[in-house]
Amino acid sequence: MVNFEDLIEIENKDEIRECLEGLIAHKDEDGNSSPIITGYNWYNKLPKADRIATFSNIHESDAYKQEMLVDLEKLGYSRDQILEYLREKGSFFIWELDFKFCDQDGKPYKKLRVWDIKQKQWLDLKLYKQPLIKYDGYKEREGNFVAEDLGWQLDMPFHSREELLSLIGLFIQKGSEFLFDLKGNKFEGLTSNQSLYWSGSYETPVLLLGQEAMRYADELIDFTQATKVAFYRGSNEISFIVHRRLEELRESSNYNFLIKQGFQEELCFGNKIFIKEYVDKERKR
Repeated sequence: MVNFEDLIEIENKDEIRECLEGLIAHKDEDGNSSPIITGYNWYNKLPKADRIATFSNIHESDAYKQEMLVDLEKLGYSRDQILEYLREKGSFFIWELDFKFCDQDGKPYKKLRVWDIKQKQWLDLKLYKQPLIKYDGYKEREGNFVAEDLGWQLDMPFHSREELLSLIGLFIQKGSEFLFDLKGNKFEGLTSNQSLYWSGSYETPVLLLGQEAMRYADELIDFTQATKVAFYRGSNEISFIVHRRLEELRESSNYNFLIKQGFQEELCFGNKIFIKEYVDKERKR
């Protein structure tokens, strides 16, 4: 697992962290919380290739990972090859009220920490077996929580249109416990897609495609263009995804600071469900 403090090749990481958290804590003209970004990730290893399809899983689950590895082996990849493309990651992000604290066996995620912004304290996660929205007094507290967690990310290289679409098809089918239409709307009246998804799958899988996927844009009906803002130093990386609020980000003093540090914009594609339900979601508190 990689903690933020492990980014030893980034000298001013504390200032960068403060800046990024300022973008998450941003307030509008009326003093209401209005995040410009929803979180950021860090790594102590860079991807092995430029042409990659990224599948991100922040909550570590061995059953989930093993089932994913088996299905990728069925596509023709060797296990050693797949493990070579795994990167340990850490994330700081807005915690939604319907997010889970436990895996499919009811065990709390070991590395997860959730901060109550209003109460200014870490939640005692042993007290919560269900998402916060299930408890009295929390339904009106959207946007009041942020979290830190450690996990992993799979950056699979692709060499052809067919390989890219095959990887995407697998991740979309197995990475979500629900079924969605092409606009990112969940089909109502359907039970969880339990026979299809990997154990411990979330409602919204995180899928990102690098700029090289642009040539296949017309076929990527489940994806929309987004922007990855990233900083690289040696083998260390800090990055985040932005979409609807990109121009607002560019107009902020925080953005100017990040650019001076060496952050750069990169075109990417994000799956529409993730962009709509998380990155672009309106949050007011």
